[in-house]
Amino acid sequence: MLCYLCGKEIESDKEISRDHAIPRLFIERSQPKVKGFDYAGTINTHISCNNNFGPEDYCRKAMKIISNLNNSNSVTFSPGKKNDLPLLYLNQKNFNDFSRNDLNYFKIIDARKKSYEEIKGYHFTEKDKPTIINDILFTALAVIAKSAAALLLKKEYLKKVPSCWRISSFPHAGETKNLSFDRILGKAKPFDKDVKVYIEYLGGEVYFVLFAAHSVMVYLFFHSADNDKNLKEISSKFPNEPHYYFEGTCINELITHQWKML
Repeated sequence: MLCYLCGKEIESDKEISRDHAIPRLFIERSQPKVKGFDYAGTINTHISCNNNFGPEDYCRKAMKIISNLNNSNSVTFSPGKKNDLPLLYLNQKNFNDFSRNDLNYFKIIDARKKSYEEIKGYHFTEKDKPTIINDILFTALAVIAKSAAALLLKKEYLKKVPSCWRISSFPHAGETKNLSFDRILGKAKPFDKDVKVYIEYLGGEVYFVLFAAHSVMVYLFFHSADNDKNLKEISSKFPNEPHYYFEGTCINELITHQWKML
């Protein structure tokens, strides 16, 4: 069997990690399976590959990070003057459920307990602000795109692991609690009281996955073919949103490759 994250064979049972296609931590329930909720089962990966994307709750935390990055009450940038250190400030209250390991994974440096000597080596200017935020954003998008890929394969929208992954992403901050795409995309089966995912085949070898949670929506389009026309058409549907694009031979490359802005 193939590992969907690296595209290579899993040669031994000792190497297998059973990745939940829908992170089970999205379902905060103590009771047995509930009618109407989508559990989707597991998909096999290498243990080492699955570990690249952190624990299962990282998908939820990735959504929360994107929401916070788009919240002016959560993020403040100080370029620094004279001897002051330039820093990107994140509202601590919005990250109380993040451990130090979580923050490190998402490229967030927790400087609260560091001395001046420890952090003075970080030099940021106003020009660095987009890069700093993008490092955090791209890691969050990688985690979400990985979950979307698992769903497409487990639900057999994709019949096999592609030899090349082409993904367009449009993160959008806004109220999602009362938002529904049911009439357009069919009824979604929620994972949690505030988490929904929609999946749809759009034709033209394009698959659409929408994550909605924590006042943010992440629109993902998976392209089975290299088609500039599709990319331009999709971009035209989001004229006021940045279009982040990834192309690579395997999902694992999401961790090491930068998303391009089209």
